[in-house]
Amino acid sequence: MGIHLEQQRYSAIIGSEGQIFLRGGLDESADLRQTIELIQERHRLAPCEPIQLDFMHLISGSWNGFLALDTLLAEQNLNYVLRHVSFDFFRYVALLPTLRKARLGEIELVVVSEDRKVKVNGLDRLTASPSGRFATVDGHQIVGRHSFICGDRLPVSRSGCLKTEFDMWYDYISFATITLALSEDLARSIAISVIRLANELAAEYKAQAHCMKILKNIEKSVWAREAEDEAKILGDRARDTESIYGRIILGINRIVQMTAGIQKSLHGAEEQDRRVTLDAVQGLSTVRRHLLETVQLIEDGGTETFALLISVPGKKRFDDAYNAAPTPSAESLACVRESLNIMDPLSEDSWEETKAAIFLRTQGIEQLVSNLIVLTQGFDLLRQIIEHRIAEIETIEAYLNRGAPDDELENFTSQLHDRIRKKLVTDQEKLSVDAFIPDVLAEHGAEAHKPGAVLLF
Repeated sequence: MGIHLEQQRYSAIIGSEGQIFLRGGLDESADLRQTIELIQERHRLAPCEPIQLDFMHLISGSWNGFLALDTLLAEQNLNYVLRHVSFDFFRYVALLPTLRKARLGEIELVVVSEDRKVKVNGLDRLTASPSGRFATVDGHQIVGRHSFICGDRLPVSRSGCLKTEFDMWYDYISFATITLALSEDLARSIAISVIRLANELAAEYKAQAHCMKILKNIEKSVWAREAEDEAKILGDRARDTESIYGRIILGINRIVQMTAGIQKSLHGAEEQDRRVTLDAVQGLSTVRRHLLETVQLIEDGGTETFALLISVPGKKRFDDAYNAAPTPSAESLACVRESLNIMDPLSEDSWEETKAAIFLRTQGIEQLVSNLIVLTQGFDLLRQIIEHRIAEIETIEAYLNRGAPDDELENFTSQLHDRIRKKLVTDQEKLSVDAFIPDVLAEHGAEAHKPGAVLLF
C-alpha cells in the first residue's frame, strides 16, 4: 500500500446546474474565500434554493480543512446539500456540527455482507434494520449505527430501548475506529505540512546562499547551501513511504483496518449469545500490540524531525553576516535585491534600506523554522491519542482475562467510560465520543469535556 502526500491546490467552481464543485486538496492551508464568495453569489441568484456542495473532484481532505469549511459554512447560516461524499470524507461530515445537519445527496458507505462500499442517493434507499440499531440499503446492512449515518432523520421503532452489552461493545469499537482513523489523518497532515514548510525553507536558504555568494562571503554561502540541503532532506523524508512518516501513517492505517474488521464482525454477533460478541472483541489484544509499536515510531519521528531542525541556521547568523558585509557595488546591490525579490524603488540605491528589507526575509526564515518546530508538537498529540486507546484496551483486556464476568459488567463499563472521559484531548475525540458514546459525556455532568476547547494545531 502506498501513500500520497503531495499537496493539491484547493479551488472551487460553479457547475452548469448551479452546484459548487470543491476541487483539489482541502487541508489547513486551503484558501476558502473563493468558496464563500461562490456560495454567497449562488444564494443571491437563487435565495430559496439550498446550496449544493459537490465533493466529486475533491482529491484529498484533512480534519483541519473540513473543520475550517464547517466553521465558514456555519457563519453563512444557509441550507446545504452535500453530493458525492466519499466514505473517507463522510467520517468528517458526520462529526462536524454544520456539515452533519446538511441534507445528504450521494454518499459512499461500507456494507457488512461484502468487502465493498456502496453509493447511496441520500436517505431514499436506507431503512432501519429490524433491531433498530443499524441501517440497510437494498437488503445490505451498513457498517455503523444509523444514528451516526443518518442522525435523527431515519424513523425507527427502537427508540427508548435500554442499551445492551452488545451496544456498549459496538459503540466503543466504533469510537476507537474513528479516532484512530482521524489520528491517521493527523499523521498525514503533519507530513504534508512538513513538506510544504520545508520546501519554503529550502527556497529561502537557496536565495540567501546566492546573496552570500554575490557579497563574496563564500563561507556563509556554503552553510546556507547546506541548510537548503537539510530542508530538502526533511521534505523528502516526510514524502517518502519508507521513512518514519510513511511508516507511522501506514502503521495506523493497518490498525484502523483491524478495528474496522472487529466492527464488521460485531454485526454478525448482534442478537447472538454474549460469547460471540466477546470472541469478536478479543481482537483488541492484537490492536494494542500494534499500537505500542506505533507509539515508538511516533516518538522517533518527533525526535528525528526536531534534531534536523535545530541544526539549521536562523535569523541571527544571517543578520550578522549582512551587518559584517562591506557596502556592495551598485551592480552587486541590484543582484542581491533581484535574488530576494525586493521591489521597492525608493530603496534601490541604499544598502541600509536594502538590509532592512533583507532582515524581514530572515525573520521569515526564523518563522518557518519556528513553525516546523511547533509542528513537531503534533507528534506529541498523536502519541497521546494512541496511548489513550492503549490504556482503554488494557482495561478491556483485564476484564476479558478475568473471564468477562457478567456481574462485573456494569462496574467495568463505568471504569472504561471514566478512563475515556478523563483523557479527552482533541476535538476529534470529543466529537467522536458525542457521536458514538454520549453516555461518557452525560455521566457526572461532564460539561468541561464538550467539543470546542482544543484544536489540533
